[in-house]
Amino acid sequence: MNRWYGVTTTLVWVLLAAGAAFCQQRGGDTVSIVVPAESAGAFVKRLLPYAMDRVEGFSGSFHIQSVEEIKIQADTVFFTAHMHGKNVEYTAKIGKHSATVVLGDANLHTRWSASFRYDKARKVLYLKPVLLNPEAADKGTQGEVLLTALFASLSNIEYPLEIKDIDPITTRFLGQGVTVDFELTDVYSADNAVVVEIRPIPRLSGKK
Repeated sequence: MNRWYGVTTTLVWVLLAAGAAFCQQRGGDTVSIVVPAESAGAFVKRLLPYAMDRVEGFSGSFHIQSVEEIKIQADTVFFTAHMHGKNVEYTAKIGKHSATVVLGDANLHTRWSASFRYDKARKVLYLKPVLLNPEAADKGTQGEVLLTALFASLSNIEYPLEIKDIDPITTRFLGQGVTVDFELTDVYSADNAVVVEIRPIPRLSGKK
C-alpha cells in the first residue's frame, strides 16, 4: 500500500497545493491561499514526465506523462492522467516458487476523482482517489488490463496524508528577533479552486 500511497498522494497533493495564484486576508487572523485549477495544471506540466515508484510485484519503469482536464468542485479534484510503463514484468509468488509474466509496454489513459477533507482536530488531510473508468483498458494489452485492475482495487480508499510543518520565517524588528510560525487551519474547494487557509503566529525570540 505504501507504494500506491506514494503515487496517489504525490500527484494529488501537487494538484492541491502547487501553483497558488494569490493570497488574501479573510476575516479573523487567517490568510487564504487560492489555487485555481488552471494554475495547478500549469505547474504540474512543468514537473512531467514524473517517475513513479514501482508497485509491489511489478518491475520496469513507470512515468506519469500528462495530467489534463483538471476540475475542482465539491472538495474533489477531477483529472485525466496518462501513465506509461516500459518493459513491465509481473512476478507472483506461488508457495516457495515464483513466476514472472512479461507484459511489455503499457499506456494507461485514466480518469480520476480525488475527494479531500481536512481533519482540523487531528491536523490530517485525507485523500480518497477513485478510478472512474476502469473499463478503459478492456481492449488494451495484457499489461494495461492488469495494471488498471490493480489501480481499481486500490482506489476508493481514504488515505491519510501527513502535512509537514510550514517553515517559519525569522526576522528582526526594533532590535528583537521575531519568528512567524504558520498553522494550517483548513482546506476546501471554491469556484474551481482549492483554498488553503493558514494562520500566521508571530513570537518574539528576545533581544540580541
